[in-house]
Amino acid sequence: TNPLVGEFTRSIQFDKKLAEYDCVGSIAHARMLAKCNIIPKKDAVKIVFGLNSILNQIKKGSFKVDNSAEDIHTAIQNALDKKIGKSSAMLHTARSRNDQVSLDTRMYCKEEINSILALLAGFRASIKEFSKKNIDVIVPGFTHLQNAQPVLLSHQMLAYCQMLARDMDRLNDCKKRVDVLPLGSCAISGTSLPIDRNFVAKQLGFSKISSN
Repeated sequence: TNPLVGEFTRSIQFDKKLAEYDCVGSIAHARMLAKCNIIPKKDAVKIVFGLNSILNQIKKGSFKVDNSAEDIHTAIQNALDKKIGKSSAMLHTARSRNDQVSLDTRMYCKEEINSILALLAGFRASIKEFSKKNIDVIVPGFTHLQNAQPVLLSHQMLAYCQMLARDMDRLNDCKKRVDVLPLGSCAISGTSLPIDRNFVAKQLGFSKISSN
């Protein structure tokens, strides 16, 4: 295979930011597999231990990402293989790369949306405070680059506050759509194994599971 093909299909350079979510999602998945007696509990304990060890390294910035890996999921799986041996292969049970990637992305988006909402809330609070302090200040309002009418500075500033409120509404709507657990969909049409998707959703803080 031409090396350029590998470079084109490799996503490790930009999906590194999903590393923590990949570990957390896999920990919940391993616990579910043990709970449902799909894999032995002793193997699940090894998997969770190994993933927590990798997760701690990621948080400390000491996890060395193998840039030759296809993606962050492969890099973490390879690291887990080295840590705990053959038990790590059981983590693939009742899961495909497809729903794994979708889960990681949704977890990332949920956290980022919450961070943005917090910043916007703080920004709106600052605008309101500024408007309150300048409640009686009058400034010229412009149309077509010409003076149109006198307006209150506070009124003008609170217009931006309202714009940000609409943005926050849109982000909250987006969060509702993202807040759906995809894990369990597997590669195409789910799995015949008796998994407990609601358990995983509760572990990871998702409000519901995907219906199809």
